[in-house]
Amino acid sequence: MRRILVLSTMCSRQYYEKLSAMRTKPTLDTQQKFMTSIVEGLAQQDDVNMDCISVVPISRSNYPESVYKEHSETIDGINYLYVGFRNFPIIKNLTAASAMKAAAKKYYSQHKGEEILVLADGLTVEVSEAAMWLKKKGIQVTAIVTDIPLIAETMGSSGGLHGMYSRLYGEKANKLLLQYDKYILLSEHMNEVVNPEKKKPYMLMECIVDEHMFDDTEDATPLDRPAVMYAGKFYRECGIVELAKAALALKDVCDIWLYGGHGDCTEKLEELAKRTDNLKIHGIVPLKEILKLEKECTLLINPRFAEEEFSKYSFPSKTAEYMLSGTPVLMCKLPSLPEEYLPYVYIINGNEIVQSIRSVLTKTSEELKIKGQEARKFIKNKKNKTYQAERIMRFLGK
Repeated sequence: MRRILVLSTMCSRQYYEKLSAMRTKPTLDTQQKFMTSIVEGLAQQDDVNMDCISVVPISRSNYPESVYKEHSETIDGINYLYVGFRNFPIIKNLTAASAMKAAAKKYYSQHKGEEILVLADGLTVEVSEAAMWLKKKGIQVTAIVTDIPLIAETMGSSGGLHGMYSRLYGEKANKLLLQYDKYILLSEHMNEVVNPEKKKPYMLMECIVDEHMFDDTEDATPLDRPAVMYAGKFYRECGIVELAKAALALKDVCDIWLYGGHGDCTEKLEELAKRTDNLKIHGIVPLKEILKLEKECTLLINPRFAEEEFSKYSFPSKTAEYMLSGTPVLMCKLPSLPEEYLPYVYIINGNEIVQSIRSVLTKTSEELKIKGQEARKFIKNKKNKTYQAERIMRFLGK
């Protein structure tokens, strides 16, 4: 019986809902769905004991308590330990790092002599430091790399002390990434950064989905006119301003819905929304509502341009969710987009968002429905959490 230990910032689905309710403002946690699918998929495998040690995704800006107390739970056979820390800027990172390392030491002493494999979220310093302690004990440690830390930490940074700290944090996380034994990567380009000598084993897994994500979603309400929807962070690098500007030229064609936040261009988007009635900015809403809206709208869009440097190193996980909804998807041909996806999405032609949206919306409702359903079938069958977890198990066993 193998033990798989996941070090990350994720929680069980049930505890994440409780945590979200305790927050003082809504927050986007891009790692939660991705890591949850991995953990749940691995827990379904034969002869596996599944354990998780996590730093819960809260901060002083969205959680009122100055101290987060250690908490543990077991759900569906998965053992979760959420380490305690002091909830202040920078101090949180330091105290959480210490707590993660202490938890890793305790875990090792409890299970010494058993076969242990470690999967760790490579974006987080606190997680990687605990993983490196376990590596020194002869345990194989594999990094799940969903982004390049330095890029992720500094995207949208406004400079100043916060920007300086974000850069230092990202640089440290990058250095720790180089020390892992194996890598699970979203794109081939990532290997050039985290595995520069290309001597360590790696596997590509650009996405993973919970195939039942939309099962309990309400049926879509018919729309009076077409709507194009974006859900994600409001960063300029993601092409969100260009999409908002496109609304001005598409006033006679469709509405543009923007759902999200935590970016550097919210004010610009609100300014553009004042100039046209068909640009709707809604901010962050609960996932359940987002899923309903993704089924309801006419077209889902990812306006991230291929020329952006960070596009080489990440696969937009939201694209997989989009495809699972059954609503057709429009996006750029990103360097990280595998060829197998091309038959199932519409491609933005030469970064011409307005022209591309117009072109897609000239198609019949039946054509759009078929495109969306084919994409859903592909992503549900080929990228579901059980299938991807089996791939991970084979990779870890090499």
